Amino acid sequence: MRSKELQNWIDEQETPKKVLKEFTKLPEHLFFELLKEALELPEIKAAYSTWAEARRDERAIRKYCQSMQIMGKLHLQLPGKNDGNTASPNFVNTSSLFKAGRSNITDENRPHVYMEQVVCRAGIDIRYSGELLNQYDWDVLQALTDLSGCRYNEVCHVNAIQILRHLGREAGGWEYNKLEKSLVRLSAASVCIKRTAVKDPVAATNRPRIVGVIHFLNHMSWMRGEEDAEVFYSLDRYYGYLSGYGYALVDWEKRKLLHKNELAKKLQVLFMGHTDKAQFHSVAKLIELCGYTLTVTDFTKILKDALQQLIKVGIIHSFWISRPKRGESEKKVVCVWVKGAPDAEFQIPNPKQRPGTYYGPKSAIKKA
Repeated sequence: MRSKELQNWIDEQETPKKVLKEFTKLPEHLFFELLKEALELPEIKAAYSTWAEARRDERAIRKYCQSMQIMGKLHLQLPGKNDGNTASPNFVNTSSLFKAGRSNITDENRPHVYMEQVVCRAGIDIRYSGELLNQYDWDVLQALTDLSGCRYNEVCHVNAIQILRHLGREAGGWEYNKLEKSLVRLSAASVCIKRTAVKDPVAATNRPRIVGVIHFLNHMSWMRGEEDAEVFYSLDRYYGYLSGYGYALVDWEKRKLLHKNELAKKLQVLFMGHTDKAQFHSVAKLIELCGYTLTVTDFTKILKDALQQLIKVGIIHSFWISRPKRGESEKKVVCVWVKGAPDAEFQIPNPKQRPGTYYGPKSAIKKA
């Protein structure tokens, strides 16, 4: 087992590339501990005796730096995380990476994209490669995270029925097929993250130091039996790192009450990814984040239904939708009160200054 001292040093490096650059500066006892690990890999052990003796120790570690094992296991212990919720990185929650599924896109005709730009926060550029992901895929990924105990770079073994029960779904042939397709999608997907120029110092500070290609799953194998299926998987350590830059705790039981309402589920994750009590969102931006191609007018109709559903299950308190002038629909915004009723600090916009409609329990509005 790797010593805590060595693991802490590797964690500080953050990437195999940095480990490769810095390992020669390790104290002798840590250098040889790392070498011992390298020689546990069969391909390195077999080649070690054939290399020139003067440089073979360094060569073995350099070779080891090319494997995913070099970074070791990662176990996240996130404050607030419990059996009733799931923790998801806000870089994912506030982006268009996991869209809201639409009835005209099925498992059979999902588009496959390469380096498609993801709508996300300022200061980073995210490109996605793989099949389009929706909220069902988000659910599956979070179930895998929960069932692993938030452990990354570690092979976990679960039965498919455990995943389905975690999602509140019944066991059955159709559900197994749907789950298998989602697991294959997640294992094949990749996300490329780059930093971009940004003027806001807060945005510059809160963006991840990790740049490059990350995956959701390093490994996934599915073995189907007559009555159940076994799943072996390993979550990508670098995906786990993203939670260190902010994460949202999403209530599973409330999410299950949304059933198959993909838009409501997408909005739940998006709103939980922000900390403001009252959140203003451009409707045009919501269309992009959710992956829709509707006009602002048409999208607003289904947006209202989804927001009403979020009120019904207790995810948000209320919402307000602006009413811009004719021909200026692109200026339409929605304000959502997530953590309580409108009050003196977060008021409903004055209708004389900013026309709009409030939806929610008016009796609960807090007055100054």
